[in-house]
Order: sequence, then structure tokens, then C-alpha cells
Amino acid sequence: MAAVVAAFVIGFALYSIPPIAEIFMRGWGLDPETLEPRPAPFVVSILGTFLGAYTLSWLIGRQGIDGGVGGAGIGLLLAAAFTTPVLVTHEMFGGVGAGAIAVDAANTVLAGTVMGGILGAWRPGRAPKEAR
Repeated sequence: MAAVVAAFVIGFALYSIPPIAEIFMRGWGLDPETLEPRPAPFVVSILGTFLGAYTLSWLIGRQGIDGGVGGAGIGLLLAAAFTTPVLVTHEMFGGVGAGAIAVDAANTVLAGTVMGGILGAWRPGRAPKEAR
């Protein structure tokens, strides 16, 4: 749960910084004055982030990674090597502006790295290394 919350805090912080938010909105062709939030993207994002955290935690356990640095490393690797290229490709084909793509890629890599770090330091069902 902590890894999922951290990913959303990173996204909220990144997308709410005024210059970054403006670049992101412009890249998607959105007007903040007329934008009406819909719940469906948030629901999908929450479910997907939980699935990603669960899978990352499983992979960290299977690899025997026992620490935040190792977890952050595998989170960074997976985000940078698998998730980000797919995201960037889809957004480029969709005509999304380069600035918005960069913001989305940064969010993906930062969130993956932090989630991995949290899950490597503390995996569900296992006490943190310092507490053992």
C-alpha cells in the first residue's frame, strides 16, 4: 500500500507543479478551464498501480533482493526498459506533444524506482531488514 501511495504522491506532485502541468496539458491539447475530470482514468490508474506494485514485490522476492537500493534498481530497470518505451511509443503515435511525453516518462521512471525501493526495503508479509 505504501508503494502505491508513494507513486500517487509523486504523480500528484509532478503534475501539479505549474510549469510542468502547463507543458503536460498543452502536449495533450487540454484546456484546464474546460477540463472536466472523469473517474474512470483514476480507477484504472489505481488498479494498475496496485497490480504493478504486487508484481514488482513478487519479482523482488523471487530475485532475493533484500534492500531498498536493490528494489529501487529493479524498479528503475523495469520502468525504463519496459514501461516507458511502450508509453512513449503510444503517445507519439497518438500525436501527444514532446513535453507531455517527457512528463509522463519522468513520472513512470520516478514512480517505478520509488515503488521498487519501498518494496525492496519492506515487502508485504516480511518485516523490514532492520527489524529482524
